[in-house]
Amino acid sequence: MTISSAPRAVGRMVRGDHFCLAYGDADERRSVLFSFVRDGLAAEHKIVYLADQESPHALPVGLRPRPARLETLPQAAGLDLAAALDDGRLVVRTVAEVYRGTGGFRPDETMGLLATETELALLQGHRGIRLTGEWPLLPPAPATGRPVDLAAEAEFLARRVAACERHVGPVLRGARIVAMMLCQYDRRRLPASRLERMESHHHARARADDLYDDGALRVTPLFRPPGLALTGTLDAATRPALDRVLRVLPPGAGLVCLDLSGLHTCDEEGLRRIVEAGRTSGGRQRQVLLRGVPPRLAGMLRATGLERAPGVSIGEPAR
Repeated sequence: MTISSAPRAVGRMVRGDHFCLAYGDADERRSVLFSFVRDGLAAEHKIVYLADQESPHALPVGLRPRPARLETLPQAAGLDLAAALDDGRLVVRTVAEVYRGTGGFRPDETMGLLATETELALLQGHRGIRLTGEWPLLPPAPATGRPVDLAAEAEFLARRVAACERHVGPVLRGARIVAMMLCQYDRRRLPASRLERMESHHHARARADDLYDDGALRVTPLFRPPGLALTGTLDAATRPALDRVLRVLPPGAGLVCLDLSGLHTCDEEGLRRIVEAGRTSGGRQRQVLLRGVPPRLAGMLRATGLERAPGVSIGEPAR
């Protein structure tokens, strides 16, 4: 399978989709997962989470609250995950449980488990099912305590997981209800070649949903460093939307990145709002990195003196 080069918003997933989330930041992971789960619960879908943890009764790490951070993620607004776990709308299956049950992620048996989950969701009266999994990097430690060649074991498991990934699509498309799957990989912990191999078995790479998109201006979250990518037109009609979105930036972030490479049109007041993104509601000043500034906007920054505003730095220009 050839994966699409451009990541697709997780909120645009449809029946039969099999997306890969290769995350490099905890907030990026949570933003995508919260959207995936929130949309599923709103659509009366059952959420099945394959978690690399010991207990099926606890929220997976990717969905657990982060003190003083969770409220800054708009995708989490209104989500009561503990209630969903209690009443069975969110079900956790542990990787260890599946690993033992299939003898190490045997593709036919693992796909049988996924097919069983979709049928069970149908019988329980759900309108669909959404599966998401934390594919493990290493198998569980052997109970015998014998020496293990970790590199060999990791490669063996990677081959098994890749074989499973190749078979997911037909299971999702063959389900009698709406079914989709989001597979999670921590790109900080995987060799690039192995991650590329895993991604190749998916329909698309998943990204966080846009925070705003009215056809004229699109605002997409960034995570390392935290910030926003602006695409389209920033003028009197769209400035209020930018003001609202700026309020969701993490208040504790010392640096905010604004990617302007996709901003085709921007008036002077819009540029001023961008530069003032460093001011928090509490009056604290944070650094603002302007990335991918188009030549026309770079000229406006120089002409207005905004490029010399406190805390503002300009990265590489757009090409």
